[in-house]
Amino acid sequence: MAEPHQKWSGKSRGGYWGNLCFFWLIKYIGLWSAYLLLWPVALYFIPAAPAATVALWDYYRRSLHCGKLASMLNIYLHYYRFGQILIDKIALNEGMTPQYRFNTDEVDEFLKKFIPISSKGAIFIGAHIGNWESGSHLFGDFANKMHFVMFRNQANQKHTDYSPNTLSRIISLSENPLDYLLKIKSTLDQGEFICIQGDRYIQGQRTLSANFMGREALFPQGPFHLSARFRVPVIFYFATRHPHKTYRFNFRVAEPVQTNSHVSPALQLLHQYITALEEILSQTPQQWFNFYCFWDSAAISQIK
Repeated sequence: MAEPHQKWSGKSRGGYWGNLCFFWLIKYIGLWSAYLLLWPVALYFIPAAPAATVALWDYYRRSLHCGKLASMLNIYLHYYRFGQILIDKIALNEGMTPQYRFNTDEVDEFLKKFIPISSKGAIFIGAHIGNWESGSHLFGDFANKMHFVMFRNQANQKHTDYSPNTLSRIISLSENPLDYLLKIKSTLDQGEFICIQGDRYIQGQRTLSANFMGREALFPQGPFHLSARFRVPVIFYFATRHPHKTYRFNFRVAEPVQTNSHVSPALQLLHQYITALEEILSQTPQQWFNFYCFWDSAAISQIK
């Protein structure tokens, strides 16, 4: 997590011993014990992660317009939801899938629409919402064709977030853009799929500015520029957690961009993405896990 008014560094927060403790509880005692321990741990993170707490306060007060008391409660629940998702990732990677429920109708309906265009390859643009990997086992053969683009620091971290099968299909954003661009092109040419997050960037990356939840915000240019450039189907994909260990999936196929418009193709895709993102956040605001000041007026003023 970054300090206020700094952008994300490319590394995710997490402690080895804390993760190991939860892993041990899940494996040897049960999921319930990990969820129980999470209540005091979530409270601990409010003072222990001041930059993240400030960012969440800004999110609930200025973007969601919550009152002070409601914002304080939401911050606590936000940390708890984040811990829940991390626990679920560990449990799912340990083969505890039968303990969860998945809305397979949403996946089946999407695949019926998607199969006719899947031979071209496609780009899935997601966000740091919920647990995007939770439904991978529901995709069947499609899951094995999904390749995940992420920053080098992320790819090098040994998280429990990713299964061994997923780790083998990670495309790391190296210092030489030509390297990963060729890998992405090769993947798409083979009729396979690129998965990338569209709501986080690191310092020095090119960005796009747009109105998001009533305030100007910066988004990474890369996912939207690449999607428009390669001219393959673009799907916005989110997986969110709901009561009783239930996961729901949301898929939206983006409308084709217009090259003769006064709005750039990348910005056209970003506007569609923001519409989808805002709708998901209106339903599950506590599952957006960008723990830094997303609306940074100082950064935005530099590109105007």
